[in-house]
Amino acid sequence: SFCTLLVFPRHYTMPAMIFAMTAAAVWPPTFSWDRLSTFTFPGCAPGRYFTEAELSGYTKFDMIDYWGINVTCTPGGAHNVNSRFQCNDTDGKFVPNQEITLPEQGDKLLKAGAKYVFPYMYWGCTQATYAEAQLFNQHDEWIAKNGSGQPVECEKFQGIEQVGINYTSEGAQDFYINEMVMPFLNASSTSGMFFDEFGLTSFRYLHGDTDQQVQQMANASLATLSKLLSAFKAAGKVAIVSLKSSYPTDFIDRYFDILEEYKPHGMYYGEFFCVRDCLLDYNVFQKAVLKGIPVQQHIPMASTAEFNFRLATYLLGVGEQCYAGVGIPGDWSPTGFPWIPEYDKPLGQPLGPSKQTGPHTFTREFEYVSVSVNFNTSEGVINWS
Repeated sequence: SFCTLLVFPRHYTMPAMIFAMTAAAVWPPTFSWDRLSTFTFPGCAPGRYFTEAELSGYTKFDMIDYWGINVTCTPGGAHNVNSRFQCNDTDGKFVPNQEITLPEQGDKLLKAGAKYVFPYMYWGCTQATYAEAQLFNQHDEWIAKNGSGQPVECEKFQGIEQVGINYTSEGAQDFYINEMVMPFLNASSTSGMFFDEFGLTSFRYLHGDTDQQVQQMANASLATLSKLLSAFKAAGKVAIVSLKSSYPTDFIDRYFDILEEYKPHGMYYGEFFCVRDCLLDYNVFQKAVLKGIPVQQHIPMASTAEFNFRLATYLLGVGEQCYAGVGIPGDWSPTGFPWIPEYDKPLGQPLGPSKQTGPHTFTREFEYVSVSVNFNTSEGVINWS
C-alpha cells in the first residue's frame, strides 16, 4: 500500500468554487454482466495533472480511484522543538498547495466523462500541516502509542513525519472525520473517498503492542468506521475501505456488519495478493459478495499463470456490484492499472454459483466463460467462448 494523505488545517475553509464542479453519477451504478465491471487506480506525481490522453483512457473504466499529493506545511512545523511533525516547505507561511489539488483532479476526471471517482486517503496515519501539528501536540492522547509508550510512527513521505492516530480517543475520531475528511468531501464533486489500510495498521508486528492494546485499537477503529459511514450516508457519498484478509476473523466479521448496515454507502476493497493463502483472500471476498456489499477487488498483474489463477478466483465468486482492477504490483503511476484485453471479452450472466468438484477444486459457468480453480496447486483456467 502507499501512504499519501490529503489534509486541511483546522478551521481552514476551502475557497468556494475554486473550480467548476461537475457532478458524479447517481450511486449505486447500474450493474451489467455483459463484461467484467472494472475500476482503475492511477496516481499522479506532485506538480502535474493527468494528461488528456490519460483522462480519456480512464473513462473506459466503471470507477476511478486516484491519488495525488495535497499536503501543505510551514517551516514552523520543522523548527518547533516540541513538534513531532516536520514539513519541507520554505515559504514561511501556510499557503494552500496550488500546484495540484485532489478536488480539482477529480473534477477533471468527471469533466472527461468519468462517472464515479474516489480520491485516496490514508486511514491509520496523519501527515500534518503546521496547524494540525500544533493540535496534535496539544492532544497527546490523539497519538497512537506502542507497547513501550512511544508514538507509533509511519514511514516518512516527502520528508514529512507521520504518526499513528489513536482512534480510542473520541477527540481524535471527531477530528479525523469532521476536520480532515468532511471539509474536502463537502467541497468536492467526487462520489466519495477511498480509505487505505483500515484497522489495526500492523501495530502488533511493527511496534510490539500488547493484545489488549491491539483489541482496543480494533474496537475504536470499528467505532470510527461506523461514525464515518453515518456521515457519508448523510452526505449521499460512498466510502471505499480497504481491509487485510489476514486480520482476525472477528474483526473482519464486524467490519462487514458495519458495511452491510450502511450499504450501499460502504464499499469493500480487497486484494488477491495471496501472500499467505489465496483461499483466505477468496473467503473474505465472498463474505462481502454474500452480504450484497459493493466490492472493488485488486487483481495483481504477474506471470501469465499467476494472473490466470487470480482472475479465475475472482470469477469464481464475483457477484453484482463487484468491480475488478488489474494492477501492476507496486506501480501506482498513471498507468499502473491498465485496460487489459480481458475487459473487452463478453462475460454473460452466471449460470449458477461456483461448484466444488474436489477437496481443493472449484468450477463456475457463465454464458460465455467457464472457469476452474485449484487452490492447492494455485492454478486457474479461463475458457472464453
